[in-house]
This record gives sequence, structure tokens and C-alpha cells, in this order.
Amino acid sequence: MKPLSAATLLLAALLCAPVAALAALKAGDPAPAFKTPAAVAGQAFDFDLSAALKKGPVVLYFFPKAFTKG
Repeated sequence: MKPLSAATLLLAALLCAPVAALAALKAGDPAPAFKTPAAVAGQAFDFDLSAALKKGPVVLYFFPKAFTKG
């Protein structure tokens, strides 16, 4: 009976997760402001989209397998 309870709790937690995290931007929508850890040429730094946009246009690219075992 415990595995069923654990599965039920997990399902309930997933259903309560914020839906906004699953939302996608439409073409032409502005990206939301955010701050995140980043790295360039192995040097870590904090990236702030608002600060970067003040310097000019920004292109963001995410490479999911960089520095991972994936």
C-alpha cells in the first residue's frame, strides 16, 4: 500500500506545480527578466538579462550537454 500512497502524493505534487513554468513564449513576445549563473570560456559569472539588454540586443543560446555527462 505504501507505493500507491507515494505515487498518489507524487501525482498530487505534479498537479500542483506552477503552470507558468510550462508556458512557452510566442514569436515576438519579450523574454521575462531573469538572472542566472552562466559561463563563457570556462569563466563563471552571473548573467542579468535586464543589464545585458541595456548594452544592446541579446541572443541567448542554451546548450544542454555542455559540461555534463549527457
